[in-house]
Amino acid sequence: MTRSMTTTQYRQVIADEMPEDTLQARVEELAVELGWLIYHTYDSRRSRAGFPDVVMIRGNRIMWRELKAAKGEVSEEQRTWIEALTKARADVGVWRPAHLLDGTILAELRAVEPRPGARLLGEAADLVVGTRFATVPFLRRKLRVELERAGDLMDHLEVLGIVGPANGSKAREVLVSSLKRASELVRRGEAEDQEAG
Repeated sequence: MTRSMTTTQYRQVIADEMPEDTLQARVEELAVELGWLIYHTYDSRRSRAGFPDVVMIRGNRIMWRELKAAKGEVSEEQRTWIEALTKARADVGVWRPAHLLDGTILAELRAVEPRPGARLLGEAADLVVGTRFATVPFLRRKLRVELERAGDLMDHLEVLGIVGPANGSKAREVLVSSLKRASELVRRGEAEDQEAG
């Protein structure tokens, strides 16, 4: 009598046999399909040892991932890079074939940065509309938030149509003239997020 494998066992067999270059190709396909820019150094002999295999950027997100076969070991140099990037609060990690087969990689590539809370976003909208001045350092200083958070707020104000796109080091154009209209746009954005979620 032949005993059949469970789905989990089958996935494990496939994961154990998948070489790193196959994983690399599949990650690249998924990333490009989902709108990520992806970089991989194909010949790393002249590069710093241990730098992660792929760097991916989409919108205001950037991810660094080391790719390993099921039994591939993370080298000391790779561990050093991963620890340094983690300390810098970067989105860094190691992906293996099992992560491809269980949906982890797809979920991480599909993930969207959460929209800032309505209160903070509303305060940012009031500030830029009330002062007619929109820069990330200004939001950072006035709202007392980290630079990255201020950048996220500004990006969301652009998505909502409250400010224009970045213009180098110059202040962004403020597209909305009334605080009431800015508040309406923030509320509408929150409502759309709730419907999508």
